[in-house]
Amino acid sequence: MAAERRGFDQFVALLEAEARALEQQHVERLVALADDKAAQVRALTDLSQRRVAALAAAGAPSGPTPMGDWLATRGGPVARSAWDALLDTARRARDLNAANGALIDARMRFNQAALSALQSAARQATVYGRDGSPDVPTGGRPLGSA
Repeated sequence: MAAERRGFDQFVALLEAEARALEQQHVERLVALADDKAAQVRALTDLSQRRVAALAAAGAPSGPTPMGDWLATRGGPVARSAWDALLDTARRARDLNAANGALIDARMRFNQAALSALQSAARQATVYGRDGSPDVPTGGRPLGSA
């Protein structure tokens, strides 16, 4: 459990760094953090699988919450406290990840709206034609046709 808790602490630190990089719009840092996050998720998955296997080997009941069930029957207060702390850290990671996802979504919507506005303006104000010659819209009648 201690290794899994340290793993979640590291994951929370990565998510906090990601939040700062998102706020500062530091793309290169986000790319590096994405790789680090993926590696940390793999490590956490491995730790979780090892915990579940150890519980099964110890005769823990199967079900949706094997650790909680095992701690309820065989764990002492120190183990329960450690498990609760791990769950609190996991919830913090979930909440940070959701907040970062919401920030990414908001930025994507803004960027899409800005791109649409620019594309619309570009369609209305063509400066050069396909052949490279100036193509300035006149918006009125041709000269001499008054």
